[in-house]
Amino acid sequence: MPAAYYRDALAKEVRISFSKNNPNIARGNVFQSGATIAFKKQSKDDGFEGVVAERLLPHIGRPMREVRAAVADLLRENELVAVADDEIMDCSVVAVVNGNRKVIHMIESGQFATKFDLDVRLNEDGHPLPVDAQREMMKVLTDDIIARNEDV
Repeated sequence: MPAAYYRDALAKEVRISFSKNNPNIARGNVFQSGATIAFKKQSKDDGFEGVVAERLLPHIGRPMREVRAAVADLLRENELVAVADDEIMDCSVVAVVNGNRKVIHMIESGQFATKFDLDVRLNEDGHPLPVDAQREMMKVLTDDIIARNEDV
């Protein structure tokens, strides 16, 4: 459903799952460092519904990068945990929509696969040329993945 459908949603709870990664990609975490935090409406006048309506719900259906950034910003503002955008694994909002309780998934399942656009030529069947695809994948690996995780 588009974000406009949830315009009148009354949020009751926000669940955020995140995973902290070891900064060195060559070493795994001894224990998986992940958690789920739930924020709930505490009182009638706490402003919870308005914050969720203004800061999270407009991002429904937007690219995962944008949703993660919005969620991470809220966590950082609450000073509960220092989390990077890419450490947000899931976010769902429990809300009353048109009189019914509904769980709104902010990060769609199936979007957890990492996708990179490759600038390659395609053959007549619409498939990438192997040599071009390999070159571009190596470029993405070195420029975007390894360099980012190792801070090189």
